[in-house]
Parts: sequence; C-alpha cells; structure tokens
Amino acid sequence: MMKPRKIAVAVVGVLLCSAIGYLTFAIAAKRTRQREVADKMASLPAVKLAYTDGAVAPLAVDGKPLVLVLFNSGCEHCQYEAEAIRQHITDFASTQIVLVSAEEPAAAKQFAAVSGLGNATNVRFATITHADLTKTFGNVSFPSVYIYSAKGKLLKHFRGETSPQAILKVVSAISS
Repeated sequence: MMKPRKIAVAVVGVLLCSAIGYLTFAIAAKRTRQREVADKMASLPAVKLAYTDGAVAPLAVDGKPLVLVLFNSGCEHCQYEAEAIRQHITDFASTQIVLVSAEEPAAAKQFAAVSGLGNATNVRFATITHADLTKTFGNVSFPSVYIYSAKGKLLKHFRGETSPQAILKVVSAISS
C-alpha cells in the first residue's frame, strides 16, 4: 500500500504535467490562430460590410490605396484618430478610407456625423458583426489601422491610435 505522501506527490506531479501540457497546447493554438489571421490579412480580407449608406458589399479597393480603420464609437482613442484624420482629410485625397465598427449601424452613423468625416467623399463608414470581426481580424484593439495597396496587399498594420503622418508616410511610399 502506498503512503499518503507518495500519493500526494504523484497527484501533484500528474496535475503539474497536465497543466504544462494544457498551457503548451493553448499557446500553440493561439500562435496558430495569429498566423492564420496574419495570412488572411496579407491581402484584403473577403468580408461583407454593411455600409451606413445602406449598401451591403465586400470590402474592396477601387484603384487607390485603402486605409481601413477598425473603431468603437465609445473609444476615446478612436475619436482622436477620427479627428486627426479629419484635420488632414485633404492629404488623403488619393486614398480611400473605410471606418468599420462592430456596433449597431446607428452608432456608426452618429460617429460619422460627430467626427465630421461622414461627408468626406473618400470616406465610408460600415458595420460588421462581432463574429465576423473576430473571425476576420482576430483579437482587435481599437483603433486598428490597416493600410492596403491599390491591389489589395497589406502594407502596414498599426495597433492603437496612429498619427495621420505615419499613415500618410506608408501611403505616399506606394504612391510615388
């Protein structure tokens, strides 16, 4: 018969090995998911958006570089991002900008109006379901800025508030 101390050591050993195995698996799964998302994002993702003008269409480039901004209307950094873009909107004249939120369409429309970007000809606002946002972009911090070439190739991904100058630097590098 085994002594209680040996049993306790054996149980702790099994639990420790199980925990290490689980953590190893979880880390590997997370890295695999991150690689899948990165691979998917390397070119313009095939995702349908509900635009605030009523159109439902896939995200697409129209022969110009695309700046895709994922936002949440209650996020202060997103509000600052939108304000900074608005202040430099003439610098983005040859760029299409799409701001996407997983919120209700009314929140995206209100954000468009409050930000002052709703009437800009090269800016569109859209919504996406939370499930499609996570499936397409993975875990997202707001704002997230993705810059795509006119051919739909990902050039740069910024996490968090990004200055218009940093965005324009990437856009101008492909435009020249």
